Amino acid sequence: MKITFLSILALSSLHSIAFAEPEAARVISYKPVISHLSFKQENETFEITLKSTHLKIYQFGSDPEYIPTVYEITAKNSKKELSTSWPILIYGCTRFGGEEKNFLTLLESEPRKPMGWRLNTSLSCTARNTRYLTTLLVPFKDTLADLTLIHHSSVVSQTSKNGFEVWWTYQEWGSFHGPASAYLEVPRRVVINLSPSSEQPFEFPPLPANVSEWPTKLQPKSKDFATPFAAGYLDSNPTLMKSALAYFDEKDTSELSALGLPTTKDALQKLIDAIETSMNADLAFSPRKSRKGILQRL
Repeated sequence: MKITFLSILALSSLHSIAFAEPEAARVISYKPVISHLSFKQENETFEITLKSTHLKIYQFGSDPEYIPTVYEITAKNSKKELSTSWPILIYGCTRFGGEEKNFLTLLESEPRKPMGWRLNTSLSCTARNTRYLTTLLVPFKDTLADLTLIHHSSVVSQTSKNGFEVWWTYQEWGSFHGPASAYLEVPRRVVINLSPSSEQPFEFPPLPANVSEWPTKLQPKSKDFATPFAAGYLDSNPTLMKSALAYFDEKDTSELSALGLPTTKDALQKLIDAIETSMNADLAFSPRKSRKGILQRL
């Protein structure tokens, strides 16, 4: 598999990340890093190995060193190496070649109950970076499954009636009709299901309509309706949109306007009704494509 510096460098199962080379950075020497981390689960021992292939290392004046790196990942249990559909190559930028604290950690559903690993890196190799990558790696039916999250705030986890959940936020930058400078911090979640009956380890159920079920750190401010409404819209989740609309405040509509959404309560209700009608009528509902068409018809 060929990896070029300015091509797509993150090759996880669900995401591809492009990297732009930073400017005004002094290149210094660097020694590749090999990291190991193991855990026990019932009568089984799992171990992961990360071998880094550095591209360049940068020193930004007096700032710490940042290294854009491709990580070759392998894992094994007590008996054999865990298989993958293709070589898992994760791209990320780290300080000091991955030697800093919390670079590779255990993914725990409860304290001292690990279920896999987390690889924590950055998307941008700058001292003021606000975009991060967290790659979840879990043993699943003799395979190593991976999922890379792009986020702007801390990744948080919780156990709910659905199972073990990992939550994060991303920035929605006026991707419909509004100005590119406007954005909302939109929450997302993935449920990790490692039961023998599960067909895949990563599931993406709709966000709970009751925001009190969200992790405390990601819950919107009291009676804030714009964030959960937009999250419901982007998640094609009319139930969440209805719940949020109960707290409608015309003073809190600027973010919706920037995203090209209506700003009156009646219009927002019509949007909800139109999405429900579209979802009920079309079993092959395509969220992004269908939402755009719905907005054009309102």
